[in-house]
Amino acid sequence: MADRKMDHAAAEMLEEPFIRIPYELMRRNHRSAQRQVEKDFMFLQATLKTLAKLNDNGHPKDLKVESKEESLQRLRAASERIKGLKRKIQGLQPSVTIASPLRARLHGLSQLQDMNTVSDSDLSWLTMCATRSWKEQRLDRYMTDYLLRTGRLSAAASYAKERNLEDQVDIALFQECAKIGSALADNHSCSEALAWCGENRGTLKKTKNYLEFSLRLQEYIELCRKKQQTEALAYAQKYLATWQETHMREIEQAMSLLFFGQGTNVGIYRRMYDPARWQSLCQQFQTTFNGIYGIPSQPVLSLTASAGMSSLKLAACATGLPHESADGVDVVMEPAGAEGDSDNSRAIVLPIPSLAASPPIHNSSTTTDASIPSTNDASHLHAHPEHPQRNVDCPTCAPYVAVLAKDVPYSHHTNSSIVCRISGEVIGDENYALAFPNGYVYSHRALSQMAKETVGGIVTCPRTLEQCAFDQLRRVYIL
Repeated sequence: MADRKMDHAAAEMLEEPFIRIPYELMRRNHRSAQRQVEKDFMFLQATLKTLAKLNDNGHPKDLKVESKEESLQRLRAASERIKGLKRKIQGLQPSVTIASPLRARLHGLSQLQDMNTVSDSDLSWLTMCATRSWKEQRLDRYMTDYLLRTGRLSAAASYAKERNLEDQVDIALFQECAKIGSALADNHSCSEALAWCGENRGTLKKTKNYLEFSLRLQEYIELCRKKQQTEALAYAQKYLATWQETHMREIEQAMSLLFFGQGTNVGIYRRMYDPARWQSLCQQFQTTFNGIYGIPSQPVLSLTASAGMSSLKLAACATGLPHESADGVDVVMEPAGAEGDSDNSRAIVLPIPSLAASPPIHNSSTTTDASIPSTNDASHLHAHPEHPQRNVDCPTCAPYVAVLAKDVPYSHHTNSSIVCRISGEVIGDENYALAFPNGYVYSHRALSQMAKETVGGIVTCPRTLEQCAFDQLRRVYIL
């Protein structure tokens, strides 16, 4: 029963991004509300101070004499501002009846803690069912997060609604990120990203992030591209001059850009006019966005899958990569949901390097796979007797998973396990190995069963279709 209990520390490590994101959102909303409340409070304070001076012993010389109607108008405006300030303060109070995303996710972690504290003797059927349910919900969250991270926003929203996970995932946050990224990459507009930088200026300054300068520099470059030198110079004096302490060299180069047109052959200025800078800005924004909210560089689903694949991957799994080339080829795969999801209709080009063929032991399988040559084709097997065939039951050999597995390290095995190609059983002392005259090795149990089902005890090598009597097989000893 002990092996059914989850590793609480490892689970918490994977859950950390899902807890930190709503926490950072609450912090940002609190800072924004605090600035607005302070602004309203200062306005009210100034208004009331002015009215108090007007009513104290005549009118001070520095104040314009107001009519009674104007004073009443000031009071009405101050009263409305006070009511609005009261509503904002009440909106900041936590609600007991409405569960926040952070509260819902902390509740899920508390359930995990309760399951982990159950002793082995008390690990009942209900507890195991609760653990299984929690794991299924976690997988649903990981899948939704993967869809969000890969730009499939509508598919993620539909899946989250179907699985009742709206409070467990951050759809609105990724929609904001996608909107700003699209404005940069597709519309060549920095307005949305600059507004986002204004909302997070304190955090950007604390982390010494210079995304705002890059955006300001790009807007300056666009003015130079349009040959609006006067506007570009005024823009530089207003927005770029404040960055002299940290970006003096870039500012000097930007000033020289006023004298070079878009068709210049000078390398440094040609690169500044390069439209590819918009893609770099988009990537810089996404990196900054992920860093502020504690979002991992890769989807959590990919991280967990990579950890699992590294425990299964062998050198023999390399042949599972979906390519056949002597010098490598790019495999183009349409992303899932490309036809039905308009958020991401671009194909993903994955460079797959050519890898050497692997021995047939790990790649053996009795399951039919349409993507590999059939063992019933004798001419193909005789023409290529060493042609590897991957094991379709191995996750790291699956064509689409192999793309992810190609960068993970190989698993460490002190003792190898030899699996029979016919039965899929492990070859050992009780189920020892037998070799055909051609050298191919299979398990005794599988070959003896084959001999019983044929006339005269004839066995057939499924690899080469070579036949021989069962007595002609030789035992193989593994040291």
